[in-house]
Amino acid sequence: MAPNNDDQAQVREYLLGRLSDEEQQKIEERLMVEDELLEELEVSKDEVIEDYRTGELSQNERRWLEAHFLASTEGRQRYLFALTMDRFQHPQPLPEPKPRPSLFARLVSLMKSQPLVFATAGSAALVIVLAALFVPSLMSSRGAVFQGPTLVGSATSRGEGAPPVPKIKLPGDVAKVKLRLVLPKDFPAATHYKAELDNKVNSRPVDVVEVGIDAVAVMIPKELIPPGEYLIELTAIDANGASRPILREYLFNID
Repeated sequence: MAPNNDDQAQVREYLLGRLSDEEQQKIEERLMVEDELLEELEVSKDEVIEDYRTGELSQNERRWLEAHFLASTEGRQRYLFALTMDRFQHPQPLPEPKPRPSLFARLVSLMKSQPLVFATAGSAALVIVLAALFVPSLMSSRGAVFQGPTLVGSATSRGEGAPPVPKIKLPGDVAKVKLRLVLPKDFPAATHYKAELDNKVNSRPVDVVEVGIDAVAVMIPKELIPPGEYLIELTAIDANGASRPILREYLFNID
């Protein structure tokens, strides 16, 4: 017999920790013998994860899910898969680069803003100004940014049952690597973050370049990550300046 609406609601409440001990025991006994109910459980897992990802769960529901289902290997893998599918279905276009003013346009702008410099200093000043504008433009190199995988992180990422460590192969023309780190829960909007990159020998700070409701993004120069295993440690800083380490290990490998 296919699960009815009451069964569907009860399975969802089971995943969100709303059932009493007696109700939980009964549904677990049914899941062992009712294939249709077990199939409903698999569907409900994905639905609950999607509600978690889109912020439709209450704070208590989010905490329960993080402490139970999302703390399991299966839960982390399903959540990472949901994030990946959303990224493919809703790709974010790269911002259009702003055209850089030409050397002549910058020179004209400077002449308008500082007419006395050119009126009194003559050609020598012009040579100096040209050098100041032109030489840096030759020496500057922005380089490409590589968008790496989303890292969920775990309090037991180095222990048994930990999710596989993402492996990243960098193209040769990359200058920086951008990684998205999923937060274990929502933090107040005024929260700031600092990140440390650890290569098992030493650690050094890296830039936090984006802050969202459920994740932050860090930017790592390529020269800091030769092939090997790395760990990113994240610290939350509230509006009063108080720091609190986020007890998650964000591991990745550079091939």
